[in-house]
Amino acid sequence: MRKNGTLYTIEGNVSNQVMRCERQLDSVQIIGYGCPLYADLENQIVPELPVMTVTPGMTNLATSISWTASAHAQKYLLVIWDADGNEVVREETTGVRFQKLLPDGDYTAQLTAENSGTTVTTEKQAFTVTENHNPLPFSAVVNAGTDEEPSTVSWTESVGALSYRVCFVNADTGQTAETLETDNTVRTCEKQLEPGNYTVQVTACSGSYETASPVLSFTVKYRRPVTAPVLEVNGGTYNTSTTITWDDGERAVGYRIRIIREEFCYEFSHLVCPPVGVDSSLNLVYQNDITIVEEDMGMQHSWSGVLTEGFYWVYVTVYNAAGDTAEAYHSLNVRVPLEGDLDDDGKLTQQDAVLLEQYLLGDLAFSRYGMTLRADMDGDGRVNGFDLALLRQKIV
Repeated sequence: MRKNGTLYTIEGNVSNQVMRCERQLDSVQIIGYGCPLYADLENQIVPELPVMTVTPGMTNLATSISWTASAHAQKYLLVIWDADGNEVVREETTGVRFQKLLPDGDYTAQLTAENSGTTVTTEKQAFTVTENHNPLPFSAVVNAGTDEEPSTVSWTESVGALSYRVCFVNADTGQTAETLETDNTVRTCEKQLEPGNYTVQVTACSGSYETASPVLSFTVKYRRPVTAPVLEVNGGTYNTSTTITWDDGERAVGYRIRIIREEFCYEFSHLVCPPVGVDSSLNLVYQNDITIVEEDMGMQHSWSGVLTEGFYWVYVTVYNAAGDTAEAYHSLNVRVPLEGDLDDDGKLTQQDAVLLEQYLLGDLAFSRYGMTLRADMDGDGRVNGFDLALLRQKIV
């Protein structure tokens, strides 16, 4: 017994006697209290009152009832009555959630938490289940595909749907590309589409009742590599045009042209891309590749322009809408009109020898790249005294 801050006990083992003892409630000798649940004694441990939440459903969507876990509760009893007071649900459970599909109408729910005969009961909650004929909302996703792989649409189940309708629309033209029908057991469909921009929407159908998914946008791209075009090159001279033409590249949406000239370079430091690991002090002749032309040609199939004398490589790159590319290349040699004709008068004269001598003495610089090729009479890639001797011999 407890009274005025004092605990009174009758103990049967105090100095081998049964005695009445007194202790203060804050005594360190008291470590807790307990009472056996005797058959003829009411349980004093009352469960905590749970908080019940009712989420009303529809005729095609289950009503959901949940509640907070009750301290000391061993089990729960959920009861639901209809508007006439008829008991439609009596569910004993140890869980904290219940779902059931109910007909449309008004209902009342009540929850009881129990612990060995001791119970606590919530207030009754009224709710209403409404009728709904439309299939329930659902989600859909699309895998865009390519010109080689079909576009694939998949979706989750729409409760109440008897069939599904899938509609593809060309977003660029607004025209329907394809409409497909499936039964309610199918959750995916595929369609091979031409490259372009599209939208797709899935509609769940139940007779005249329909529920549509959000509209999904996607783009079908080219994935097959383009084919390289066939080049045709008509080389000109230093004062006549060189013409380069090519045929259609399959699935092409544009072309790029690049023309590279191979030159000989005597100065290591003048190289565009100096070779790695080469001693720059060696007296060598290096090949220098210089880009002369680099143009985006759009959908044009030809290029024309004047190139100086020399050896060239022509590269034409074709690309499709997806960025795939293919490249064709061709060599080109722009001819020297007349070796040694440095004054460009169409014949070899003493004036050509004078110009070459002035160049070798450093008194004259050649005005264009092709003059070096004309002066290289022996074709060894160098312009020196041997070339001057050969030029004078040809003049004579």
